[in-house]
Amino acid sequence: MKFLSIFSAALVALPSIITAAPAPALNTLHRRDCPSVETIQNWIKENAQVGENTVFYTAGAKQDQAIAFANTLDNGQYWNKVFGVKYLDWLSECGAGAEQDKLFPRMGEALAKQSTGTAYVMMVKGRPIADFWKNYEYPSLKDNGVKVTAVNVDDFNDKKDYNEQPF
Repeated sequence: MKFLSIFSAALVALPSIITAAPAPALNTLHRRDCPSVETIQNWIKENAQVGENTVFYTAGAKQDQAIAFANTLDNGQYWNKVFGVKYLDWLSECGAGAEQDKLFPRMGEALAKQSTGTAYVMMVKGRPIADFWKNYEYPSLKDNGVKVTAVNVDDFNDKKDYNEQPF
């Protein structure tokens, strides 16, 4: 009988304990947007040595070809040498979905904006120029007054002033 009266008292008190419990804390975590071009530029300034002799690639050229050419230059820079795997951190900041699609164009634009003097673009003869280069990297180089030299991936001595046309 004693058990029943304690049990009954607990059942009566339970609703008041539940209603008096504090409300759960609001979730204050927010997904960050992908880093801006300016944020990426600042990261480049603090973590890389981009300036003269930055090597880009388009028109069917591959990063390996850009790396090989960059190695012939004094302090040649290229995408992976500058960014390494930092993009993985930034991808997680972007979250899944359309926001991630903004990251690589912003990285390319930031790399171009940090370039000075002469930059190089590796190209396969006869291949069309990729939109990524035309829309993000080249305009930033042009706006900065960077001289762009096109380089044939099959013969690094075959170079010409870049004229917005395929090699």
